[in-house]
Amino acid sequence: MKYLGRIIFYFFLVVIPLSLWTAGQGTQISFSDFFNSLTTLGKIVGVVGVSFFAGNIFLSGRYKIFDKLFYGLDRVYLFHRETGITAFILLTLHLVFMTLRNLQFSFQEVINFTLDVSNIPVLMGRIAYYGLFIIIGITLYIRIKYERLKAIHMCMGLFLFFGGLHVFLIPSDVAINIYLRWYILILIGAAFISYLIRSPLKRWLVPRIKAEVIAVNDLGGNVTEVIMRPLQGKISFIPGQFIFVRFRQKGFPYEDHPFSLTAGVAEETLRIS
Repeated sequence: MKYLGRIIFYFFLVVIPLSLWTAGQGTQISFSDFFNSLTTLGKIVGVVGVSFFAGNIFLSGRYKIFDKLFYGLDRVYLFHRETGITAFILLTLHLVFMTLRNLQFSFQEVINFTLDVSNIPVLMGRIAYYGLFIIIGITLYIRIKYERLKAIHMCMGLFLFFGGLHVFLIPSDVAINIYLRWYILILIGAAFISYLIRSPLKRWLVPRIKAEVIAVNDLGGNVTEVIMRPLQGKISFIPGQFIFVRFRQKGFPYEDHPFSLTAGVAEETLRIS
């Protein structure tokens, strides 16, 4: 059961899109020569890559259903990191295959394809890819403050939007296969709406609980205890749960951070340490 979340994720974002692509009318699957072989492989990793990209946006939304499927939000975030890297690898292969297939004609054709910015659908895909490339690179190799990293990650949904434009503007199997087209459209559209709700519009659309700090205690050993009273009444929780807290006070970061609850479940207050 601990793999249930992964199984569902792979079913909706690998099995279904590839099945729709394979069975779709007009789908071109050919390994007859170098060009067609790389084209077919490029389409496969492209369809799965953009699906993973959309699914990764969902995983970052802190939805309770994912918390239950993966047995904890910490596991959701670990899988989110894993699928983010996987999506980047798949989209990298898509770009490489679609570029190198032109070697069948000449190396100059590869250069022309790489430098061409007049093809708007292809340009949208490149914007999406290089934006994702920058975010992944910063996440893995550059140490910056969490608040700045979070702000950079908020651009992820924007690059998904450009990736969606690439998928739907470029003449491809997605344009011909109506079932795959609608499936990818719903997937990207829902992921983009999720991004808008959980990121730039979060302060207005995501429910929050206001509380007042009633005590700050120095417990020694570099440990500080903060006791809060919810303004909406008692909040129910179970031992081991944690909450995201943002202190609305000058000098504190705007972003919320996770803290384990150290209060007893019978207490009227919330306590973090």
